[in-house]
Amino acid sequence: MQVEFLEIKKELGLLKQLQEENADLKSQLAAAILENEQLKTTHANTASVATQQQPTSPPSSSVMNSQWATVVRSNIPQQQHQRGQQTQQKSQNQNTQKNKQNQKSQKNTKNTNKTPSPPSAKMLDWAYRGFTEATGPTGYQFIHCRNPTRTNQRTVRKRLAIIGISNRRVLAVQFPTKGVISLLVHNAYAEEIKASLARGKVTPMTFDPHHESVICD
Repeated sequence: MQVEFLEIKKELGLLKQLQEENADLKSQLAAAILENEQLKTTHANTASVATQQQPTSPPSSSVMNSQWATVVRSNIPQQQHQRGQQTQQKSQNQNTQKNKQNQKSQKNTKNTNKTPSPPSAKMLDWAYRGFTEATGPTGYQFIHCRNPTRTNQRTVRKRLAIIGISNRRVLAVQFPTKGVISLLVHNAYAEEIKASLARGKVTPMTFDPHHESVICD
């Protein structure tokens, strides 16, 4: 699409150039016609003085007063002004395009020369874990807590963040039954999360999702 737009723009530029050249040729033609008529008049005047047989003939009114010649003479300043504006606009467009190219080049140079920051300790630990055997606890568990008020997952996660529990450690928040919140966590972080809850005197409860009272609900 951009290539077609550039081709159209190029053709329009050539068309404008041809129009300007055509106007110049017409102006030159009108000037040549006027000069030719003046030469004819001068020659006729010279011959009349030499022979003293006939008075000087006036210039041809069909050419001197030609409407086309008048239009051409009146349009010359306007054409020059338009040509100057087009040249100025073309120069401005070239400067703008050059500035954009320079800015893009400088940006690419900065990105190329930018030194990557060293990985953090957590990132290194994560990378090494992909090549070592697991040594800590594995698996997942639910930590069940009482929920005296009706709430939603967003509010629960907000409260966990205020307590100091990272939401990245809590894989899921569920409401298995009325009055119960279940937090799905990895076994490696379960004791840490329970300790954080205990600081606020929150004791995890024993909950059996298969109990008949839960299934009946």
